Amino acid sequence: MNRYKRSHAASFTTRHSILVLALIVCGHDLVAQTIYVADHNLPPAGTSGVVSVATATGTPSTVTANDYLGSDLFGLAYESSTTLIAVKSGLSNDANLVRIDIATGTQTLLATGGSLGKAIFPAIAPDGTIYVTNDGAGGPGGVTRYTSSGGVISFATGGQAMGIVYDPFNGSVYFTGLTVNAGNPGLARLNLTDGTWTALATAATFIQPFQIAVDINGDLLIADPGTSATGDARIFRYNVATDTVSVLATGNNLRATYVDTSGVIYAGDYGDNSTAGLAHLYTVDRSTGALTSFVVAGQDFANLTAITGVTPIPEPAQVGIGVGIVALAAVVLSRRFSRQS
Repeated sequence: MNRYKRSHAASFTTRHSILVLALIVCGHDLVAQTIYVADHNLPPAGTSGVVSVATATGTPSTVTANDYLGSDLFGLAYESSTTLIAVKSGLSNDANLVRIDIATGTQTLLATGGSLGKAIFPAIAPDGTIYVTNDGAGGPGGVTRYTSSGGVISFATGGQAMGIVYDPFNGSVYFTGLTVNAGNPGLARLNLTDGTWTALATAATFIQPFQIAVDINGDLLIADPGTSATGDARIFRYNVATDTVSVLATGNNLRATYVDTSGVIYAGDYGDNSTAGLAHLYTVDRSTGALTSFVVAGQDFANLTAITGVTPIPEPAQVGIGVGIVALAAVVLSRRFSRQS
């Protein structure tokens, strides 16, 4: 190999190595990903459960079922590579906040009853704080803040809160609620200091906004099942910069949405009124909004309520560290290949 070819190959190898390192540091998986699906009434036993799905193959595996989840699992959030946080709702002051060990399926009860109210959904901040929504079962509801071990920190009352998400782009916590927009359904940003909130996109028309997901471009996606009538469910896109809402996709009874680290959008329904007894997991075309059934081999869903997985955007601290590591790697690799050429 002549000097030019060696130099060219070294240059390509350097660039490729830096790119791979950058993707790994910044949280973008280079291998098949796994998503986690919560089902309120998981077949065939009919109890609440969590199923992991390998996105490359559609291969399912039951992570856990029943126990503290009972028959009322609603919200699910990815905490780490080893744990998930789940919420078992409750109309009789019997809601549970549960940590799930992904490898063993072991459930650990973090909090129950009391401050949870009719809990719906969890979100997790980088410092381990867990935010849990409560729709109030007809009352004011709100958001309760817990330590990672389940201790209550504070409350944000009102809004009949439903879905909730931590946004790593700006460090904000957003939630949906049935009365957050001057008594109407909507989206709000939570003030993490005093528990108040600011209604967003107040001109948007939501019906029952549920799960929220952060897209890779910084937008928020919001699943709204509508009235459960055929065809009136929506996946909304909220542009944080312009405070505007548009419709990404339409369907039947869509309650769940999630975006993986490669930008694939998922959605799920709570039984779509077209196939008796079955719910569906979909991928969503981000250009056309078309829903495509995501085949999960040998696994039926009945009442799909949440989809989660690795956060698609690196936390700010990770970005800073990542840039430093990548820059250092670039210098080291460049010098190494310069000597070789």
